[in-house]
Amino acid sequence: MSDPILSAYRELGTEARSYADPDRALAAARRRRRTRLTASAVVAPLIAGSLVASLTLQPAADPEVPPTAIVAVSSPGLLQAPGTTRPLPTDAVRPAVLAYAPCAHGCNALAVLTDGRQFEVPPDPDGVFTGALSLSPDGTWLGYPASGEYLIRNLTSTQVRRLAPPSEGRRIGAVAWSADSSKLLLFDEPRLGGDATYTMLDVATGKVTTPRVPAGDRAVGILPDGAVLHRPGTPTGQTLALSATDGRAFPIDLGDRLKGGETVLAVQVAPDGTRVYVTVGTLVPGGVSTAVIAATLTGEVRPRQDLAGPVGFWELVGIGPDGPVFSLHADRIDAKETTLVTISESGPRQGLVIAGTGPAEAGAPMVRTPG
Repeated sequence: MSDPILSAYRELGTEARSYADPDRALAAARRRRRTRLTASAVVAPLIAGSLVASLTLQPAADPEVPPTAIVAVSSPGLLQAPGTTRPLPTDAVRPAVLAYAPCAHGCNALAVLTDGRQFEVPPDPDGVFTGALSLSPDGTWLGYPASGEYLIRNLTSTQVRRLAPPSEGRRIGAVAWSADSSKLLLFDEPRLGGDATYTMLDVATGKVTTPRVPAGDRAVGILPDGAVLHRPGTPTGQTLALSATDGRAFPIDLGDRLKGGETVLAVQVAPDGTRVYVTVGTLVPGGVSTAVIAATLTGEVRPRQDLAGPVGFWELVGIGPDGPVFSLHADRIDAKETTLVTISESGPRQGLVIAGTGPAEAGAPMVRTPG
């Protein structure tokens, strides 16, 4: 990452306690009144007309009722937190379609199940940033921090996996799931910043392995054969040097897809394991611009898709079957909503609008979708 933008993201990430992931560090922007992240206008083709608010999810009164509101994050609608929340039951419930916090500061996270019910995720006494939430692609497994440990809960049973950091002063977070939801790649790192180490968890058996990610490299995902894909921590030039832990190399020449000064912010593996989505950005007057470039591991690079909209910023929140899912947070003092947008082959597609709660300074909702 180039020095100016790397410094900006890391500074934001430190303030947000967001596990030092540059793509998630954007979530700290709303608490920095002097750092306004802006995006320019794709809002006309993206949000033609007013936001659709026809779907309002309400928690069901009886946990045994049949599904009443099967929801996809890519479907237009409005999601609101219930007036009264209930803790996530310890017994079996249903898979989740997303997890979110209605505001960035002072709001407990909620899991939204496939039948529309919303339950409160156990809050972490350490106050770890909600970005530590993770959902398996099938919505069955929910991961969240808890008093220094990381818990991975099977929502359709009572099964829970617990992982603790190897030593005091370190913390654990999720990197990526395998496409079949059988494995979770996690990292642990010093709380004050520094190089991360990685762990692979087989959620069904509880078996833990240690992938051999070179020191200084950043793990980005799991390939279908179980190898971990990683990249240099500070990539330079137009070639993205991806490698697998079994020794394979996947150089991707971004070439003319990059604009002047842009840096790779994040790389995510597509569900089929044959493609990656590369998020790039650059500092611009008043903020950061963001774009997505899809590429196959054989080196074919697709046209870039620039993300833009009203004044605000984008955060990668998951990978769905149609492509990466971003949240767009408005950057106005009175902004109280977050819009989910799927970046598909045909272009950006608006999905759910998530209404926020709390005072303006609490920030817009923070979201995690499966993948």
